[in-house]
Amino acid sequence: MFHHFFFSSSATRNLFLYNLFLSLSLTIVSNFLFIDRLLLRLKIDLSLFGSIKSLMFLLPALLYQFLLPLFRKLDRDVEVCAVSYALRCFFPLCLPFCAVFLPSSWMTGACFLLFPLGMMFAVFANNSLMKLYREVLYPAKYNYYTGFMNMFLCLPALVLSLPLSWLLDRYNGLCDRDFFLLFGFLELFTFCFEIPAILALRKVKKIFHGKQRKEKTLPEAEKNLHARWLEPYREPRYCSVLGLVVLHRIAAGLMMAYLTVYFLEVMHFSMTVLAVIGLVMSPLVNLSLPFNGKMMDRFGYEKVFLVLSGGLLLGMVLFCLCWKSLFVLPLFILLTWDGLASLFGGLLYQGEYSASGKLADPSWLDAAVASYSICNNGGYFLGLIASSCLYALVGRFCGGDLSSRLHWYFLLSLPVFCLLFLISLFLFRLSRRKRA
Repeated sequence: MFHHFFFSSSATRNLFLYNLFLSLSLTIVSNFLFIDRLLLRLKIDLSLFGSIKSLMFLLPALLYQFLLPLFRKLDRDVEVCAVSYALRCFFPLCLPFCAVFLPSSWMTGACFLLFPLGMMFAVFANNSLMKLYREVLYPAKYNYYTGFMNMFLCLPALVLSLPLSWLLDRYNGLCDRDFFLLFGFLELFTFCFEIPAILALRKVKKIFHGKQRKEKTLPEAEKNLHARWLEPYREPRYCSVLGLVVLHRIAAGLMMAYLTVYFLEVMHFSMTVLAVIGLVMSPLVNLSLPFNGKMMDRFGYEKVFLVLSGGLLLGMVLFCLCWKSLFVLPLFILLTWDGLASLFGGLLYQGEYSASGKLADPSWLDAAVASYSICNNGGYFLGLIASSCLYALVGRFCGGDLSSRLHWYFLLSLPVFCLLFLISLFLFRLSRRKRA
């Protein structure tokens, strides 16, 4: 499998290395297991968990849409990607140190500020990285190579998360001040991996700019035209994929808002156990990404999306019917989990990401990147803001203990998974009609 790493172009190899070191730098700041552990220790109101996370998504995507003409004019995707990911790690890193030096009454406001700031730069970086993939990777194996890239971006962080989770469990009895200092220094440690990541990305810059004039996909005259902002929404196949992205992110937002709380507070799992689950799932998901890309190259996106969305729905139904059952937990983890980290959820996410770049016409690639960003982050926003409303609703009408409230919460999340499957079915039928 890894012969593709050694025998690919220098630009591709350095993108692999960049994703590897970037993954390590994002171990804590992009993992909701650590974020929720910190929020619980900060004693943030549970009903605000979804609201805090929701602001991490929509506003950054809208700001990227507003600034896209500037990014397009600069044409410095490598620099934007490198600086933005560094800032994405820096702002959440400030939060545990703020908890040490600022009054506790200020921490809810600090969460509402620092998490969205970090995610804003993540949006800038992700979109620039998507454009680099499209301009550097070979078109014939685009899905296959993006599968490898996502594997390098995800797997190292899950490996590193295990010892870091163990440390936080081991020293959970520390006073708040010492716990926040430990949390902050662990984030500083992971932040250091940004240095080799940026060095690798700078090499991609030199290689890419050396080939840029020979490999333009657009005529020089067209470079100065304004992006065709509405084209992604006019093309039926691409628009259907965007709809799939929105519903998938809404489902993921509903799950990630309270799934960690469920396992920590209801099932009484430790952070280490949850990290082990992630570590077991990550190789399964990430080693499957290249195979998933090959399947999409061979059979098309529509067939693969239909199977994967059906698996997500099945896992969610089993989870709700067999509440608090350890017996069904392995199947739930495999099929659904938080909607993204499961086998089916992770492969669907990678497929949507690949489709958003591959199906875009070069003449409106910038518009496609912006539309994917808005649908991706807007879906998370809708799911997370809905999670706070839904949690408050079940608390008002269902009552009971935390377990009962969360059971009703996940039951009321089921219709979103049904809609996700239905839009996959629509996309599949649309592709069959075109072939007929």
